[in-house]
Amino acid sequence: FFRRIPRYSQAARADFVLTERRNKSDNFVLAMVGDPQTRGLKTDKAVERFRDIILKDLKDLASDTAEDIYAICLGDLVYNYMTSYDDYMDVLANSPVPMVSVIGNHDVDQLNLFETKFGTPYFESYLAPQNYSFNIGKMHFVVVNDILYNRQNTKQRYKTGLEDFTLRWLESDLAHIDKGTTIVLCS
Repeated sequence: FFRRIPRYSQAARADFVLTERRNKSDNFVLAMVGDPQTRGLKTDKAVERFRDIILKDLKDLASDTAEDIYAICLGDLVYNYMTSYDDYMDVLANSPVPMVSVIGNHDVDQLNLFETKFGTPYFESYLAPQNYSFNIGKMHFVVVNDILYNRQNTKQRYKTGLEDFTLRWLESDLAHIDKGTTIVLCS
């Protein structure tokens, strides 16, 4: 749902295929998926369970309701295995409903990580910016990275909170939202 624009580009083109919603109402079903923690195909069966159980449940849900269905995967997608993003994306490509992903602490590259900005390239290359928003009907969804990895060594744990650049982005994003709009924060 996004295209990366090459740095220093004078011009860029990003084409998207849009699919019209089945229902033009503000009613929809939202499924939240938590912690698939995949480690790659044929590793520990987590990717296979995500594909065979979670996506099947979403398919069954979609066939049982007339409303549009959306899903949000709430982080911990690849459980510290940055090479698992390929398998996660292959499985996600077959999702029966539109699904967006939120970065979790296990989705951050922890091997070379001493600042938050160095830990997110895998998530950002494969899935989305670490902070983004979208609307469905009359609701505004905000996805933010609340994992702080400004630690002194790899033995220290992460903290939670919002970076200054995230707060500036969030302030700018919410400035465009009408008062009274329902906001859903995903982190």
